[in-house]
Amino acid sequence: MIEAVSTGQINAGLGSRIEYGHESIFTRFGFTEPDGSHIAVTSHQFRHYLNTIAQAGGLSQLDIAKWSGRRDIKQNEAYDHVTPGQMLQKIRDAVGGDQMFGPLAELPKKVLIRRDEFARLVVPTAHTTDLGYCVHDYSASPCQLHMDCIHCQDLLCVKGDAGREALLRLRLDEAKGLMDKAQAAKAEGYLGSDRWIDHHRSTVDRLTQLCSIMDDPAVPNGAVIQLATPKMPSRLDQVSKIGEFQPENEQTRLLADVKALLGE
Repeated sequence: MIEAVSTGQINAGLGSRIEYGHESIFTRFGFTEPDGSHIAVTSHQFRHYLNTIAQAGGLSQLDIAKWSGRRDIKQNEAYDHVTPGQMLQKIRDAVGGDQMFGPLAELPKKVLIRRDEFARLVVPTAHTTDLGYCVHDYSASPCQLHMDCIHCQDLLCVKGDAGREALLRLRLDEAKGLMDKAQAAKAEGYLGSDRWIDHHRSTVDRLTQLCSIMDDPAVPNGAVIQLATPKMPSRLDQVSKIGEFQPENEQTRLLADVKALLGE
């Protein structure tokens, strides 16, 4: 008499009843777990395994549900055993390829260091400022510009932050007013006013550049903006400008200022 093979017989052959003396196909051929224990699986576990392979291979949820005979694709989740590490590797493999869209799609596949490792190196920390975020590493050195953030390349601004954008525009108006005052002081012959003009002009230029980027519709909200390092005048440049003054005229102006203070 011939009988159909039952699910119980298949599972017994796969090791589900090995503790009752039933030999499995694995013990017959000498296969064991890494720790030496018996291998035991069920026929339903292969269903989980095939579904996981389909998930890892990128098969659509609708196709997996149809292939598995399910009415609701939400049931696929119970059969998805793709690990976080496998998913992370899938994303990394897609960087620079056809399966990635956006900035990471332009990243070369062969790089010297991973993007996340590079980010941890160049941005060890971030501090909130009134204009944005400071990524200077204070454990390495103190602030080199005495909180003159607008002239620092470590300042990062985020488009879409209405409060900070309003403050940027307020700072721009203030810088323009200060530059006008410095120019008026230079016209009146005040010593050192030319240095203030250079400083305020640089401040106006950088704030104007930032505001222009904020107003650019091509730059999406949430974009992180970092201006290039400004070219500040060196001490040698400042010293070289001293020769441009006429010593006699400078002494005359200083003497006039002293007399004015003394009321003479």
